[in-house]
Amino acid sequence: MSDASDKSEELKTLQREAAELQESRKRANSEEVKGSEEPPVDMTEKGPIKETVDSEAAVAVDDENHDVAGQLEAYLNELEEVALERPVLALLATFSLGVIVGHLFSRK
Repeated sequence: MSDASDKSEELKTLQREAAELQESRKRANSEEVKGSEEPPVDMTEKGPIKETVDSEAAVAVDDENHDVAGQLEAYLNELEEVALERPVLALLATFSLGVIVGHLFSRK
């Protein structure tokens, strides 16, 4: 029973230390914010422009993802057609790829 109480006390001590560390981090972060002379990005005049640029960049990345997904889908469809036309060649290619990947990830 004493072992359980020792572990319980140790857990409470660790929780207390963790809370102290979190509090010190919060204080350090708030001091950094107060100490900086520049206002936060949201309060500058360039804030809304930055948000617009970020949203445009997000749209561009989203479009690129759709392009890549479309290309990957087309490639997989073509691969499926070839595999149906020549199943022996597809099996041989798959086996060869498995051997190559196996050698790449071997721990020798």
